[in-house]
Amino acid sequence: TWSGAIRLPNPVAPTAPPLVNNTFTAATGVPLALAWPSTSADEIAINFFYNTGVEPVWRCRVADDGVFEIPTSIVDVLPMSSLMVVSGLNVEIQDLAGKTVYTKGQSDAFFQVDHP
Repeated sequence: TWSGAIRLPNPVAPTAPPLVNNTFTAATGVPLALAWPSTSADEIAINFFYNTGVEPVWRCRVADDGVFEIPTSIVDVLPMSSLMVVSGLNVEIQDLAGKTVYTKGQSDAFFQVDHP
C-alpha cells in the first residue's frame, strides 16, 4: 500500500472570464485572462482542440496559482469554436521493489470557447 500514491486535485472551476452555458467568448485582439481558485494541483494543463480533432491546436502547462493569460497571438489564431480542456495534474514518485513508479492524479474540466 502506498500512502498518498495518487492525489486527485479538485476540478478547475474558472471564475473569469464569465461562463455562459459552459462557454467562454474569446475576443480578437485581446488576451484571454483566466482565473480560478487553486485546486491543490502540482500544475495546470491548458489544451485547445478543434471540436472534431484529437490533437490539441495549442497547449501549455502553468502553475496552479489561480491566474493565467493566454496571449493575444494565440487567441487570434484559435478556431471560431474550440474545446478547451483544463486539467489539474499531480505526480508522485514511488518505489516498487527497487523500481521507480510514477503515479498521476488528473482532474479535467471541459469548456467551449467561441471566437467571433
